[in-house]
This record gives sequence, C-alpha cells and structure tokens, in this order.
Amino acid sequence: MLIDLLHQYNLSADGTDVIFVCKDGYAPVRHASEMTKLSGGYIVYKDMEAKDGRNWPDSLYNSYSPFYLVWNVDLSKTKELPWPYGLVQIRLVERDSSLLNALSGKSTILKGYHLFRRHCLSCHSMNKIGGKVGPEMNVPKNITEYWTDDHIAHYIKAPKSFRYNAHMPAMKDISDEEIDQIVKYLHFMKKYKIP
Repeated sequence: MLIDLLHQYNLSADGTDVIFVCKDGYAPVRHASEMTKLSGGYIVYKDMEAKDGRNWPDSLYNSYSPFYLVWNVDLSKTKELPWPYGLVQIRLVERDSSLLNALSGKSTILKGYHLFRRHCLSCHSMNKIGGKVGPEMNVPKNITEYWTDDHIAHYIKAPKSFRYNAHMPAMKDISDEEIDQIVKYLHFMKKYKIP
C-alpha cells in the first residue's frame, strides 16, 4: 500500500519520510525506503477478543485508540520498527534535498543527523517535522542558541537532574561521541531554519 501511495503522489521512496503521528505527540519517523522493504505491519483498531463489541478493553482504550501499528514479525528483529499506539495520522513528507546535499561530505554532521533521527525525532521536531512530546529543536530558536553544549549533553544523559518533571528518559545507550555528533548537527541546523 505504501508503494502505491508513493507512486500516486509521485514521491521517491529514497527521498520521503513516513511519519506516524500519535495523539500524545509521539511521532516516530522512518525512511519510506526502509518501510517499503517490510511486510507484516498491521493497523489495528479493535481487540477481536473484547466482549460487548468494544474496540479495546477499558484499560487500553484511552491509549490505543483510534489505531495501533503492530508487526507480525520475529520479535528479535523489531527494535527499529515503530509500534505507535493512539495513532491518528500517517504522513508522507519529502526530505529536504538541499539539506541532504549540504550534509554530504560532512561525516560528523551526517552521523549526527542519523543519530538525531534514530534517538530524538520521535519526540522532538526539527523544523516542525517530528514528535511533539518534547520541544522543537530549531525554530524559532535553535536549542544551541540558548543552551550550552555541555548542558545539552548532560540533559541527554540525565534529564531529571535539570527538571524534576522531565518526561524525557535518560539516554544511556548513547555514547559521549554520539552526543557530540548530535550537538554538532544541532549547531549546523541553525543555518537551515524554516520560516
């Protein structure tokens, strides 16, 4: 079905992102080229075993409705797959080719771009693309314009040491080098703000 939509709107899989928008602001983003290679994804809207014709049991209804993306695949291979619940929209967005061209030849910044996409974009947006659980990172001000690099790095590792009620989990699986690459990417993006 995704391949049909890409053809219908004359989009290339290599230049398009698929954004799964959830009602709580979570919005995992994946390259369309990755998603076209997958099979076994289902958009679920009802628990078939629920009684009384309810879509979901009461304990799950508020979180899972209206839709939930699930995968019928080997669970050991699902770490990188999105499993968004409370799914309200699936968006196809063309990636900015001028930005990707600017990133080519800058290996550290390109690594930071990929790390940001993998670890941050589901909750944070960059130029209004991505999640809304955490703050936008580039507009109207880039985070590096009001936070120091050290503060950003420490916040990524221990958000609750900065804010009592921080919703962001401590990112323990990211190395100091990877955090540095993400911060360099954030600095780079100051030149690529959208209006």
